[in-house]
Amino acid sequence: DVWGIEGPIDAAFTRINCQGKTYLFKGSRYWRFEDGVLDPDYPRNISEGFKGIPDNVDAAFALPARSYSG
Repeated sequence: DVWGIEGPIDAAFTRINCQGKTYLFKGSRYWRFEDGVLDPDYPRNISEGFKGIPDNVDAAFALPARSYSG
């Protein structure tokens, strides 16, 4: 189990630019956590929070953060 979600988890990522929220995906649903605490009104259907993303997420990737000055 990961934070109360029975495994296996399909995918997970943490959005550093979004208050460090961690997203866990399983089946057609996703959970959002902050500091290991489930945010209110979760889990949700993937189609509700990630328009255009298939309901069967099985991988996630991260892009390196970049800082630009002009």
